[in-house]
Amino acid sequence: MESEWETPPFTVGQEIATLLVSYGLLPKVWEESLHASNSEGFTVNEHEDFACVTFSSFQRVEDFIVNQSKCGEENIQMVQKVFSGCLGEPAFIHSGALSLFLHIIEKTNFQEQLQIYTDPKQKKLKPIIFVGHSIGGAVATLATLWFLGKRLRQSSPFCITFGCPLVGDERLAEAVGRENWGGKFCHVVSKHDIVPRMLLAPIESIANPFTTIFRYWQGINVPDSLIIQDACRTLLNQIFDSPTSPYRPFCTYMLCSNNGAVCIENAQTVLEMLSLTLPSQQTSFDEIVQACLSEHIRYDSVLEEVMQSSIRRTRIANSSSESPYEMGILLQLEAIRVGAQVILDFFLK
Repeated sequence: MESEWETPPFTVGQEIATLLVSYGLLPKVWEESLHASNSEGFTVNEHEDFACVTFSSFQRVEDFIVNQSKCGEENIQMVQKVFSGCLGEPAFIHSGALSLFLHIIEKTNFQEQLQIYTDPKQKKLKPIIFVGHSIGGAVATLATLWFLGKRLRQSSPFCITFGCPLVGDERLAEAVGRENWGGKFCHVVSKHDIVPRMLLAPIESIANPFTTIFRYWQGINVPDSLIIQDACRTLLNQIFDSPTSPYRPFCTYMLCSNNGAVCIENAQTVLEMLSLTLPSQQTSFDEIVQACLSEHIRYDSVLEEVMQSSIRRTRIANSSSESPYEMGILLQLEAIRVGAQVILDFFLK
């Protein structure tokens, strides 16, 4: 039985994403993430209608990949003083993402910079958009939760991530649902981006291959291309063969392909789509490896396709399913043409 806070499979996320695409906000904040990719932690840029706080994509991977537990999770109550405003129950979040976020709020002028846009005395009140790509997306997610927990009436935050790894467990997702913060996040994920899926495998099994791939994306100590491809194959196999992970998606996910994008809010549906849409009978394993390596750092191309096709809405005639839930999923999968086999896999699992 679903909890009272769990969202239906497809709700207001579709409208949120349509607005983000229609107003051209996604390409704009993606550019912000590129400029911040190698910054020291974060950047703050003021636009006419909002302030953009962007977290570096390529932060210290050794601080993100932690082995203190099987899946790298940590009880958020250990830092209850930081998240006391948004969580009333224990929840687990990724320890590496938490460490990076805590460093920013404790060791930088992050809070002072935000105060410019939240203090009425400064006369520069603006909505704040927290943005992050890759590991920076995980930090942006935690920063948004922290900011929402402060419950500042004079400032409204929103979070946009690109290729963001999963951050927390089911209890964190439920806490966000209880607070009605689902409309405050949009996670953009390309069809073959491996990073949003990597924490579905135990951290110890992905640490070495991910570190190798991550340094390739950074352009640091780039090894032979065959080594990179082998690392990606290892990472993919660990994800495909992984046991149950404690991490769960939450809020709106915009799943993108070269045929457009669809939006899903139901956590279980997102999880299933992350698993089902990565492999394909029409695509060889080597082609998937190449796509995994390229799509994580090429959201400009992904967004160009999305802008051209917008958020697709497709009607399917003569469907045999009588379930609104299944029909919703069927419509979404058909919209981005992920293939009949994926649809069969979902209904026959």
